[in-house]
Amino acid sequence: MIRVAQVVEAVEGGCKKHVLELATGLDPARFQQTVIHSCRRDSGFPEAIDDATGGAVETIPWNVLRRFCPLLDVQGYFYLGRLFREGDHDIIHCHSAKAGLVGRLASRRLRAARVYTPHCFPFRMEDDPLAMVLYRRLEAMAGQWTDRLVAVAPSEAELAREMQIVPPDRVRVIENGIDPDVFAVDVDPAAKRAQLGLAPEDRVLVSVGALRPQKGHRYLIEALPEVVQRHPGAHLLIAGAVGEDGGMADLAERLQVGRHVHLLGARSDIPALLGIADCFVLPSLWEGGPYALLEAMAAGAPVVASRIPGVTDWVKEGQTGHLAEPASPASLARAIDRALVETGLSRHMAAAAREMVRRRNTRDRWLADMAALYEELAGATSARS
Repeated sequence: MIRVAQVVEAVEGGCKKHVLELATGLDPARFQQTVIHSCRRDSGFPEAIDDATGGAVETIPWNVLRRFCPLLDVQGYFYLGRLFREGDHDIIHCHSAKAGLVGRLASRRLRAARVYTPHCFPFRMEDDPLAMVLYRRLEAMAGQWTDRLVAVAPSEAELAREMQIVPPDRVRVIENGIDPDVFAVDVDPAAKRAQLGLAPEDRVLVSVGALRPQKGHRYLIEALPEVVQRHPGAHLLIAGAVGEDGGMADLAERLQVGRHVHLLGARSDIPALLGIADCFVLPSLWEGGPYALLEAMAAGAPVVASRIPGVTDWVKEGQTGHLAEPASPASLARAIDRALVETGLSRHMAAAAREMVRRRNTRDRWLADMAALYEELAGATSARS
C-alpha cells in the first residue's frame, strides 16, 4: 500500500477538480490517500470526497490563506510538518503555489518523495515585475526539494525547464484528463434554447468559468457589441459562480448588449449548454490545463480561445479551433465572427478536437499515468530507505 498525502490550498476550479479526481479515482487497494485542504475556501470539498469514497479517503483541514500571511504561514508550516511525520507518507503531492511552497518546505527532511503540480505558475499571474521575480525565485528555491514536477500541459513543462525551476529530468508531463462520455450528451436544441429563453435561430456563445479577472469575461463582453452588429441574434451564456469580477451585468448594459448577455451562475447542466453552443469561448488571461476547454471539445463545440500557454497545447489555429489575443476584445470579436460565419470549418475543427480529446485526454489515461508515477517514486524511496 502506497501512502499519499494530497496537499492543496486552492480548493476551487480546476485545482479542486484535479485533487478530487485523484482522491476518488485512484485504486484504494493500491493507494491510501489523505487530503490536507484549506478550510478557508470550499466548505463542501471534504464532504464531496467522503460521499464519493465512503470515507475511505481521510480529509484534514488546514488553516491557510492564498495571500501571504506570516503568522498563519509559519503555523501552517509546523502543522504540515507534524501531519507529515505522523502520516509516514511515501508520497507528498503538493498542488498550486501556496501549498507547493509550504508543503515542500515542511517535508524537505522526510523520506517521502515530493511531487509538485503548479496548475499554472504564480509568476504567470503577475503584472508587477518585482512580484514576478520574487515568485520565480521562490519556485526555484522550492524546486530543490522536488522529486517530480508534474506539468498538466506541455507548455507548463517547457516553462519549468526554461526558468530552471527544477532539473529537466525531474519534469514530467501528465496532461489533465476527463471522461469524454459525460459531455457527449444528446440534447434537444430547441427545447434547451426555449428553457433558456432563446429562439431556435439565435446564435449561442457559451463560456464556462467563475467570474473572476483571470477568466477574461470582461473582454468577452466588450467584444460583444461588434459580434452583435454582425450577428444580431447572438447571445452569450456565462456559466460560473460570481467571484471577484462582479459588475459584468452593468458592463453589458453600458455597452448596450445587456439583453444578449446571460449570467447563469454555477450550473449543473454544463454538458447540455455545450451541446447547444454555436461557439465555446475561453477568453482567459492565464491557464494551466483548463478542464473547461477539454470538456467543450469533448462536447463537440467549436472553440475560440486565448492564445496563451495551457491553451495552445490543444487549440491549433484552423485545426482544432480559433485563437484570439488575450485581453483584446477586437481580436476576440474577429475570431468569434469567423467561427459563426465559416460553419463548415467550425464543424470540421470541432470534430477534430473531439477526436483529439478522446485519444489524448481521457480520465482513465490520466489516472493510470499518475498511478505509475506514484509507484515509480515509492519504489525509489523504498530503495533509498
